[in-house]
Amino acid sequence: MKKLVGIFLAIACVGSVAKAQKLSINKVLVAVKTAFAKLHPNMKADWEMENKDYEAGFLANGKKTTEVY
Repeated sequence: MKKLVGIFLAIACVGSVAKAQKLSINKVLVAVKTAFAKLHPNMKADWEMENKDYEAGFLANGKKTTEVY
């Protein structure tokens, strides 16, 4: 029984990680890029699509940070 629970949890974790898709900057909506640039001028982000939301991953004060738009 414990093995089944462990296998189920492993599959659930892999499935949730697989949902996010990396995007090139060209595929991010202009409005989203503009909103990010307004809040974080001169900051570069790695973009992902998570469900229907855009997620920006970047370093702020040396810490990994994400914002969802």
